[in-house]
Amino acid sequence: MKFFEDCTSRHIKWKRLPGGGTLYKVPANNEKGFNFDYYLFLPDEMNKTTTIFFESMNYKTSDNFSYDEAMEYWNTRFLGQKIHFLNQNTNYPVLYPLIPRYYDENLKKEIYTIQLSSSCLRNDINARYKRIDNQVVQMINDASERLRKNNIEVDDKIIVNGFSASAKFANRFALLHPDKIKIIIAGGLGGCLTLPLRELDGETLVYPVGVGNVDVITDEMLEEFKTIKQFYFQGTNDKTDAFASTTDDNYEPYFKGIIEENELKQLYKVFGRDIQDRWKKTQELYSQFNCNAIFKTYNSNHGYTDEIEHDIISFLNDNKKTHRLR
Repeated sequence: MKFFEDCTSRHIKWKRLPGGGTLYKVPANNEKGFNFDYYLFLPDEMNKTTTIFFESMNYKTSDNFSYDEAMEYWNTRFLGQKIHFLNQNTNYPVLYPLIPRYYDENLKKEIYTIQLSSSCLRNDINARYKRIDNQVVQMINDASERLRKNNIEVDDKIIVNGFSASAKFANRFALLHPDKIKIIIAGGLGGCLTLPLRELDGETLVYPVGVGNVDVITDEMLEEFKTIKQFYFQGTNDKTDAFASTTDDNYEPYFKGIIEENELKQLYKVFGRDIQDRWKKTQELYSQFNCNAIFKTYNSNHGYTDEIEHDIISFLNDNKKTHRLR
């Protein structure tokens, strides 16, 4: 299949993969609103009418890597993503942004892009990294345009998938851009999600606990988010906690850059310190506020099992018939 024939001037790289399909690396395009490259994987059995499957970032860079070495590292990580197994029957094109984490010398802290932390939404960070959620939207638009130019009909909305850090990105990205999302699949969440609420019990919920201090999220967007089909899962033996504190009785984040101290304090107040307590509270609140969400709890650690993979594949197959173009 000849692809992106009209884009050779932008130096798009591609290669056939041993397991089938073609991987394209599309360069950053500041004029179109995204400052980073992205991968677009096209399965051999992709339908002519399809939906983009967005796989959230879940990696970090090394200061010892050259740019080319980093690209190869990301390439290796991309090909090892679980999405390729989960997508084996549905055969959606997969978009994977190459947005790294970085350390901000001015702020003296890491900007945790792969979770869409609160620092990602502020205006005081490196211009290249500002509103990476908006940059991802432009990547999706760019990929959709390229597919349509090659006679592939693309749904207006996407499926977004993530695990662990990238699960938080998936959930938060959907809150910021619910008009772009058809389905969310996310697991290994550390027990909690961002709530589609501005306040709870008279208290303003700060992001990422809730969205009370995120002006760009409107009431209409919150209502639209609640209608999105959502599949969340957590393991009973999962001890991986991005929201751990340095001691059992303080609010100082163990992992700097993921969450601020005031945010962590409120997170503990709303959800609790224990992962499983948070998981129960999250389900209770998402149900209370009528979110279209399925929650699954597995006897597992921090990772996928055959049962989890089976359930996700079944969920995708069951919903494939609803992926009609708008």
